Amino acid sequence: MASRQKIYPLTKAGRAEFAQQLAMPLSEDMFRSPFLPFARFAYILPRDLVETRFNEFLQQTIDKRKHLEEAAEERCSNASDTWVINYGRAIMEIPEQNLRTHMHELITLARAEPEKDAAE
Repeated sequence: MASRQKIYPLTKAGRAEFAQQLAMPLSEDMFRSPFLPFARFAYILPRDLVETRFNEFLQQTIDKRKHLEEAAEERCSNASDTWVINYGRAIMEIPEQNLRTHMHELITLARAEPEKDAAE
């Protein structure tokens, strides 16, 4: 599937300005995930809901990785593109592996905590 985005060539002045911006110190990397607050408080939620949201999040993670794989096949035009896509792959593979390995722990927390509350 071809991209629908129009690609505009950079002028010499635009390229120089772009290079100047890239040369500036990098800002702090940010990571924000709506899943993490959900996971943090999973123990107050019903097990079925936690399992459903967990599976939805896992599927979103898988879909994003597949999208990156498709982009790699369609758009890798130079070594820099390949490096960036490989970096993205590494960043996305680790959370997916962790989710698959530890999903039962989070679901168990949701199931176990109400029993604890009932005993108090």
